[in-house]
Amino acid sequence: MSFIGQTFMGHEALPEDQRALYEAVPVWLTIVFAIATITGTLGSIGLIRKKSWATQLLFISLVAVLIQMSYSLFMTNAAEILGPTATIISGVLILVSVFLYFYSKRADKKGWLSK
Repeated sequence: MSFIGQTFMGHEALPEDQRALYEAVPVWLTIVFAIATITGTLGSIGLIRKKSWATQLLFISLVAVLIQMSYSLFMTNAAEILGPTATIISGVLILVSVFLYFYSKRADKKGWLSK
């Protein structure tokens, strides 16, 4: 939902500084966001369905999340504009992505996932 909202919503209702922040997002970062979202969703579905390919998708999602959050936290003033909530949400997203990837690796190693 966050991807759809951020990518397709109009930013007119936002305060000026937030609107400028969202409008300055480079296209390549939106693509990375899409990759993180799509591979994370498909990887999670694969994990629920106990498929070993989920691990590869969750790894791609983790890398994309790390790129996206690193850019947002260190290359913009998002934390200043959006407040501490932006940093907390970024941290939670990174932790969830790391957990899902390593959980899927462990599940595959234990034979819980099938081809």
